Amino acid sequence: MSLGLQNIKSLNNKKKKRLGRGIGSGTGKTCARGVKGQKSRSGVSIKGFEGGQTAICQRMPKVGFSSRKSKNYEVINLDLIKATIDKHKVKDVIITKKLLSDFGLIKNENEIVKIIAGRSKFDLKVKIEADLFSSTIENLISKEAKA
Repeated sequence: MSLGLQNIKSLNNKKKKRLGRGIGSGTGKTCARGVKGQKSRSGVSIKGFEGGQTAICQRMPKVGFSSRKSKNYEVINLDLIKATIDKHKVKDVIITKKLLSDFGLIKNENEIVKIIAGRSKFDLKVKIEADLFSSTIENLISKEAKA
């Protein structure tokens, strides 16, 4: 005998429970749902209900918040700018958002660009146009202006 879909015997020998077929069937009248109450009605699901106790989804702390006022910053390190200038041998005296975008340092030139201080000394004489600068850089600029 060959093995095929037509020769496979069904393992499901259990008969379907026939509800509401008279008192003698054992599942007649109330259809094994008990008498009255919310669970005996049709279309009722009490998934989060815990018998009057506060549900666990309400007891747990809510996590996460997205402020509508939050702004996305493109943050760039001065060391990265210096390395890029050395790598591409930039002759420009002014480093703009467009130039930073062309080098792949920022993804979107329309977002706020913030320049932060690096670990090494930045000794190049260039002008960097950005929206924000870290306090360390502002202090360096003011010292340079005084000197």
